[in-house]
Amino acid sequence: MPTPVNAEFWFDPACPWAWLSSRWILEVEKVRDVRTTWHVMSLAILNEGRDDLPEKYKAMLAGTWGAVRVLIAAGQRHGNEALLPLYTAIGERAHVQGRGVGLDVVAEALEETGRTRSAPTSARRSSRTTGWPSSARSSRPPRRASRPAGCGTACCWSPAPTASSS
Repeated sequence: MPTPVNAEFWFDPACPWAWLSSRWILEVEKVRDVRTTWHVMSLAILNEGRDDLPEKYKAMLAGTWGAVRVLIAAGQRHGNEALLPLYTAIGERAHVQGRGVGLDVVAEALEETGRTRSAPTSARRSSRTTGWPSSARSSRPPRRASRPAGCGTACCWSPAPTASSS
């Protein structure tokens, strides 16, 4: 019997490419022996200090911190298994309905997934990345330095297949 492939998937809830890729990996799981572990990452943190970004993009990034904070808190409080349902509920509203990742979307997603509605309050605590928990700063794909500049989400990583898993 082949060994299951473990895929590691990093996403920023505001990234449409991460959203599309996350739906793709879920389809892969239906037809292949792949199990995905979900990780939150922040494009706002990833792009800190970059002066070459358009102001419109910087403003968009500033509006993503609340959703990222709430997802990280959900993962810490309820385990990794809480991330996919919450990300899906946020993503349906943000990307399918085109509503963005504002705190209203986050609050609705928390309610839908049975999580506490007090989390958006903690998301408002800071409008800057300073004071972010170390988990937010350290949640990024392996070998980040080897990725091209500007490479954000979606990032999916899996070990190379071995003879026993192919």
